[in-house]
Amino acid sequence: MQQVLLEIARMTVSFMTINMIEYQLISYVSGEKSKRSFFILMYLGLSTVFGGVLYLTASWPIVVMILFNAVVNTIPSLFLHRYIFKTIDIRVIFFFGMISSMLCLVLSIWTLKLVNFIAPGVGGSTRSLLTNGILFFSISLIYYLLSKTNVYFVLRKILEYPRMALIIALVMTFMNCFIEVFGYGFIGDDFSAVYIGLYTLYYCLIFVVYLFLFREFLRDKRLKESEALILQQQSYMNRLEGIQL
Repeated sequence: MQQVLLEIARMTVSFMTINMIEYQLISYVSGEKSKRSFFILMYLGLSTVFGGVLYLTASWPIVVMILFNAVVNTIPSLFLHRYIFKTIDIRVIFFFGMISSMLCLVLSIWTLKLVNFIAPGVGGSTRSLLTNGILFFSISLIYYLLSKTNVYFVLRKILEYPRMALIIALVMTFMNCFIEVFGYGFIGDDFSAVYIGLYTLYYCLIFVVYLFLFREFLRDKRLKESEALILQQQSYMNRLEGIQL
């Protein structure tokens, strides 16, 4: 029984880390100040449920387990985020959640390597707490540094196009599930060339989407600057006409 509780606690910490990372990303991008009270307790309860579901389905066939958990973990999380961030469309929250999950997937591998290097003898729940603590700190630092650049201005454009955000997030979800099912079912090695190649293609696609959003951002910025210049010229002409009269 103790071993079961420790395993569920480990999974709960992992889900809690992902939820808090998504919360930070949405907060940075949207700039929404008003939040629901006790949101941390809400995330903790949701993470505990997810940890229990993942533990109970661990013995299922791998394809069924991955797809079932993808659905069960996504839907309640979306509605909880929507309850906490009252002014953001649920489709946009789904998009930001996929970005956070993608970044967690990349950094978690290197975080595990780091923990194995600095604390090789640590195991169980302590190892899980250390791993997720380093992961949360690393991604939070990345998000903070990105907030000082134009990246969030580009991501903020997605707030204006929730339907496009939903389409992009669904494509990302489908590709992620496909790679995970294919990897568990046919490869087994997380560091094989095929596995790395699939995820490289996946991230290249996301990079292309970002470039598209960045181009749209620059086009809108130039358009607004042109409109401001025209309004300034019109105001100048009106002042000249007033002086002549």
